[in-house]
Amino acid sequence: MITNMHDRQEPDKGDQPLAKELREAPIWALIVEDNRDICENIAAYLEKHNYLLDFAYDGISAL
Repeated sequence: MITNMHDRQEPDKGDQPLAKELREAPIWALIVEDNRDICENIAAYLEKHNYLLDFAYDGISAL
């Protein structure tokens, strides 16, 4: 029986290969921005954080 929160055991994340795979998987994102300088700045930041990107420079292209 758990008597307080400190007694609770957290599951070992090593036992969850799918969870680990999802944490390490890149995220696909579409950046829609008509200003190419802003688009490049956003892309530079997101690529450092494991995002895979595609770009559209207007709303019609994004659809």
